[in-house]
Amino acid sequence: MKRAKFIYILTAGTAVVALPAWYYYHNEMADDKDLAKPQLLSTIWDSETIALIGKAYLNENPDENDAQKLISLLSDHISKENVGISASLINKIRNDYKTGEIVTIEGWDLSITEARQCALFALD
Repeated sequence: MKRAKFIYILTAGTAVVALPAWYYYHNEMADDKDLAKPQLLSTIWDSETIALIGKAYLNENPDENDAQKLISLLSDHISKENVGISASLINKIRNDYKTGEIVTIEGWDLSITEARQCALFALD
């Protein structure tokens, strides 16, 4: 095998491995940003209020004061492929209200998912 062909094969092989890994890493980061943005609440609250609610939730739930833990809890039982992460979160919020998964923070009754989204937003 000639040197030029070897370098070409080595470069192509590296790209085949590196590009999917790069895409996966950056796609997961985009999902994390979507998790930290409570879309429904952002229509009535500004960023400061969302962060305030998030900090209050974290004060009441210090065991969840970790971004990775919140991401894991928010990602649990949601489908990113079929309907998208935003629609999945809205479905999860509806289900929280149906099943009584509600917390009261600063006088607001929120689904646990909304409260965790605010907490993740506050940690960012």
